[in-house]
Amino acid sequence: MVLLINEVVAAVASRKDPAAPLKVLQEVTVEHIQHENGVLWQIQSGTYEPLQKRPRTGQLAKMMVKTGFNEHMAEHRGFLARIDTIARDRTDTLCNELKAWFIDHALGYDAGLKAIFQATA
Repeated sequence: MVLLINEVVAAVASRKDPAAPLKVLQEVTVEHIQHENGVLWQIQSGTYEPLQKRPRTGQLAKMMVKTGFNEHMAEHRGFLARIDTIARDRTDTLCNELKAWFIDHALGYDAGLKAIFQATA
């Protein structure tokens, strides 16, 4: 996703049409969010297979996900609802929106999941 965001930024900066990398970015983002949502649901329900053999870690992961689950899912829905509108802009605003979303999401939502995935490695 970072590489694709950088491709969009480079296209806009060089006054080229960012349509091609934007389309791929949208597809990759939707796929990523759908996968992440599935994993979050599995962790919350206790069916995430990598945690099945680690009940204590699984319970901790379940509590961690449950704490921010609704907010995380709402953030995903909000971005998916805005992505087409964001993609229509062909200015620096587009670049700033994409970078801000990625950084905010990675630090505000996904960083907390890092411990869960490290515990299952």
